[in-house]
Amino acid sequence: MKIGAFRFNSRELLGSFGDIGILLPILIALVAINGINPFWSMLGIGFLYLGSGFYYKIPIPVQPLKALAAIAIISHASAQTIAAGALWMSLILFCVAYFNLTPLLKRLFPKPIIRGIQLGVGLILIRNGIKFIMGFSYLNEPLAPINDLSLGVISIPSWENFKLAFFLLVIPQLPLTFGNALIASENTARHYYGDRAERVKAKNLSISLGLANLLAGLTAGLPVCHGSGGITAHYKFGARTGGATIMLGLIFLTLAFGFSAEAMRIFAAVPLPLLGVFLCYVGFYHCLILRDLSRWPEIFFAFIIGVFGAFFTNLAIAFMLGVCLRYILMGLHYSSLIYRRLLVDKKGIIRR
Repeated sequence: MKIGAFRFNSRELLGSFGDIGILLPILIALVAINGINPFWSMLGIGFLYLGSGFYYKIPIPVQPLKALAAIAIISHASAQTIAAGALWMSLILFCVAYFNLTPLLKRLFPKPIIRGIQLGVGLILIRNGIKFIMGFSYLNEPLAPINDLSLGVISIPSWENFKLAFFLLVIPQLPLTFGNALIASENTARHYYGDRAERVKAKNLSISLGLANLLAGLTAGLPVCHGSGGITAHYKFGARTGGATIMLGLIFLTLAFGFSAEAMRIFAAVPLPLLGVFLCYVGFYHCLILRDLSRWPEIFFAFIIGVFGAFFTNLAIAFMLGVCLRYILMGLHYSSLIYRRLLVDKKGIIRR
């Protein structure tokens, strides 16, 4: 069935699940280990999928803030600390949109750095997929009983939560959000959808994520982002219109209102090897985006950033490495030009 710019059919429905292999394991872990609210988490996911589908009109993913989530899981951060992290991210994203900081971000993230970050994301997905196939899971402890599905009381975390969240969770997340969720998502959407992705701009993505994380922060829900890897995932699984994410959004809203506890237990029962295959498939195609770099220095530059980020599982460090390498290469280039000019005589002939 086609309604305007949207298609609602089996292919779009299948494509809507293309990014679920990233979302589900982290959502389950944060509910079980850190105690975030499953009802509000699924409600927030559903609303963001729904709103993104209607506004952007192409499949835009909803993912956890991966660096924030991974650190929170490892450190057993409290739900209130995670909520404070979501509120920090909301404030920062609104500032990016309000002060129109995207031109600055684009200068900080030129195409080779973007491709390097995307390569790093792809390699991390493949590595985690292999771990899932081999039976490794974030859930190193039993899934806690999921009984508290109340709407909860909207509250503001304490100042201690805010201080801890900023240094522990937010700072490592920022380069990944700026590079992957904003700049690289805009770039990847253009790569796959051309002019149909005209609304997928870093400023608009900042606003939608700012709203979503404001809700997550006030309700102890799941801090979320978009992501270039998810755009690849939806596309490779067959989704082509916003109808895919509209349908998935409705599914999450239905689960939230009617089957929150049951849904979480069903999700937890999904075989890890199956999720691992999804992650490897998506990661492989995400790495292939590197092919649109035409010059070998750019390819080598992106490759170094991606491999470094994947090896250390830290795209913030990879970004800083990329920026340093960029300015070192620029310095060498201009130094070479100055040196050549110093060797030019009055007639403009280079001395041999």
